[in-house]
Amino acid sequence: MVEFMVTNTQLFLTIFFSVLGFFLALAVLGHLKTLALIKSGLYRADEHRWFDGHHFADGLMMLAIGGGIFAGIYFHFGFWATCFLTLGALGVAAVIGSFVRR
Repeated sequence: MVEFMVTNTQLFLTIFFSVLGFFLALAVLGHLKTLALIKSGLYRADEHRWFDGHHFADGLMMLAIGGGIFAGIYFHFGFWATCFLTLGALGVAAVIGSFVRR
């Protein structure tokens, strides 16, 4: 996988910045949604607790994505094996995260 990224640097950078732009657009849209909810009076701030299940579940999702990609690169899996490994890790993270959410 690393050899593919080195030999096809332009393709890798195009895909990387496209995905980065997609996540940036999602963050901006989420912020605009929150602003619209605040203006309409429908936003209710969560109470602060020492443990928040939603943040824990989100962290598990990020850990599953990063861990799946890292394992695919480290063990020299192919593209599809890495994709299916990451999807499996996301499924496990979703099941574990469902136990801690409200």
